[in-house]
Amino acid sequence: MWTVSDLSISSDSFPQRVRQAVPTKVEVARAIQRMLDAVTLVRPPHTRVIGPGGLALNFNALLQMAKEQFLASDTLRLIEPVGFDASVALIAVRLSMVKRTLDAEFARSTEEAS
Repeated sequence: MWTVSDLSISSDSFPQRVRQAVPTKVEVARAIQRMLDAVTLVRPPHTRVIGPGGLALNFNALLQMAKEQFLASDTLRLIEPVGFDASVALIAVRLSMVKRTLDAEFARSTEEAS
Protein backbone atom coordinates (compact mmCIF):
# COMPACT_ATOMS: atom_id res chain seq x y z
CA MET A 1 0.00 0.00 0.00
CA TRP A 2 1.22 3.50 -0.80
CA THR A 3 1.72 5.87 2.08
CA VAL A 4 2.12 9.62 2.18
CA SER A 5 5.88 9.18 2.36
CA ASP A 6 5.78 7.45 -1.05
CA LEU A 7 4.13 10.42 -2.74
CA SER A 8 5.79 13.14 -4.75
CA ILE A 9 3.87 16.40 -4.70
CA SER A 10 4.93 19.94 -4.04
CA SER A 11 3.13 23.04 -2.91
CA ASP A 12 3.44 24.27 -6.51
CA SER A 13 0.72 21.77 -7.37
CA PHE A 14 -1.79 24.21 -5.96
CA PRO A 15 -2.48 27.64 -7.41
CA GLN A 16 -0.94 30.59 -5.63
CA ARG A 17 -4.30 32.28 -5.20
CA VAL A 18 -5.76 29.22 -3.45
CA ARG A 19 -2.99 29.44 -0.87
CA GLN A 20 -3.27 33.21 -0.34
CA ALA A 21 -6.87 34.37 -0.73
CA VAL A 22 -10.43 33.15 -0.95
CA PRO A 23 -10.50 30.98 -4.07
CA THR A 24 -13.31 30.83 -6.60
CA LYS A 25 -15.32 27.68 -7.16
CA VAL A 26 -13.41 26.99 -10.37
CA GLU A 27 -10.03 27.42 -8.64
CA VAL A 28 -11.04 25.00 -5.88
CA ALA A 29 -12.23 22.46 -8.47
CA ARG A 30 -8.97 22.76 -10.41
CA ALA A 31 -6.89 22.36 -7.26
CA ILE A 32 -8.86 19.24 -6.31
CA GLN A 33 -8.29 17.82 -9.81
CA ARG A 34 -4.54 18.55 -9.69
CA MET A 35 -4.23 16.94 -6.27
CA LEU A 36 -6.22 13.91 -7.44
CA ASP A 37 -3.96 13.62 -10.49
CA ALA A 38 -0.89 13.87 -8.27
CA VAL A 39 -1.96 11.14 -5.85
CA THR A 40 -3.05 8.72 -8.54
CA LEU A 41 0.19 8.89 -10.55
CA VAL A 42 2.72 6.23 -9.60
CA ARG A 43 5.98 7.85 -8.57
CA PRO A 44 9.18 6.42 -7.12
CA PRO A 45 9.51 6.91 -3.35
CA HIS A 46 12.82 8.77 -3.71
CA THR A 47 11.07 11.70 -5.45
CA ARG A 48 9.06 12.61 -2.35
CA VAL A 49 8.76 16.35 -1.82
CA ILE A 50 5.96 16.61 0.72
CA GLY A 51 6.41 15.12 4.16
CA PRO A 52 4.17 12.66 5.96
CA GLY A 53 0.93 14.32 6.89
CA GLY A 54 1.47 17.17 4.46
CA LEU A 55 -0.81 15.57 1.90
CA ALA A 56 -3.50 15.13 4.54
CA LEU A 57 -3.15 18.78 5.56
CA ASN A 58 -3.43 19.89 1.92
CA PHE A 59 -6.51 17.71 1.41
CA ASN A 60 -8.16 19.05 4.54
CA ALA A 61 -7.48 22.64 3.47
CA LEU A 62 -8.94 22.03 0.00
CA LEU A 63 -11.94 20.24 1.49
CA GLN A 64 -12.61 23.21 3.76
CA MET A 65 -12.34 25.62 0.81
CA ALA A 66 -14.75 23.48 -1.20
CA LYS A 67 -17.24 23.41 1.66
CA GLU A 68 -17.03 27.20 1.95
CA GLN A 69 -17.60 27.69 -1.79
CA PHE A 70 -20.39 25.12 -2.17
CA LEU A 71 -22.47 25.82 0.93
CA ALA A 72 -25.62 24.22 -0.51
CA SER A 73 -23.97 20.85 -1.10
CA ASP A 74 -25.28 18.33 1.42
CA THR A 75 -22.99 15.63 0.02
CA LEU A 76 -19.89 17.77 0.49
CA ARG A 77 -20.83 18.39 4.13
CA LEU A 78 -20.75 14.63 4.73
CA ILE A 79 -17.15 14.22 3.54
CA GLU A 80 -14.90 14.33 6.57
CA PRO A 81 -11.31 15.54 6.85
CA VAL A 82 -8.60 12.89 7.02
CA GLY A 83 -6.20 12.25 9.87
CA PHE A 84 -2.52 13.15 9.78
CA ASP A 85 -1.61 9.48 9.25
CA ALA A 86 -4.11 8.86 6.42
CA SER A 87 -2.97 6.64 3.58
CA VAL A 88 -2.65 7.93 0.04
CA ALA A 89 -5.41 5.50 -0.95
CA LEU A 90 -7.84 7.01 1.56
CA ILE A 91 -6.98 10.53 0.43
CA ALA A 92 -7.44 9.52 -3.22
CA VAL A 93 -10.88 8.11 -2.45
CA ARG A 94 -11.92 11.25 -0.58
CA LEU A 95 -10.56 13.44 -3.40
CA SER A 96 -12.60 11.42 -5.88
CA MET A 97 -15.70 11.94 -3.76
CA VAL A 98 -15.09 15.68 -3.59
CA LYS A 99 -14.37 15.87 -7.33
CA ARG A 100 -17.54 13.97 -8.22
CA THR A 101 -19.58 16.20 -5.91
CA LEU A 102 -18.13 19.39 -7.40
CA ASP A 103 -18.79 18.11 -10.93
CA ALA A 104 -22.42 17.45 -9.96
CA GLU A 105 -22.72 20.91 -8.43
CA PHE A 106 -21.37 22.54 -11.59
CA ALA A 107 -23.74 20.47 -13.73
CA ARG A 108 -26.68 21.43 -11.52
CA SER A 109 -25.84 25.13 -11.65
CA THR A 110 -25.49 24.94 -15.46
CA GLU A 111 -28.92 23.32 -15.73
CA GLU A 112 -30.46 25.97 -13.48
CA ALA A 113 -28.92 28.75 -15.56
CA SER A 114 -30.43 27.45 -18.82
